[in-house]
Amino acid sequence: LSKRLIKFTSIGDGIGTYDIFQYQITNSTDTQDY
Repeated sequence: LSKRLIKFTSIGDGIGTYDIFQYQITNSTDTQDY
């Protein structure tokens, strides 16, 4: 979804948890980025 998300996904640690958290922020604030 977002560049930051991909970075965290690359690590492979807490993807599901961070994915939801980051998605909420992106959907709320970074709507343009999405």
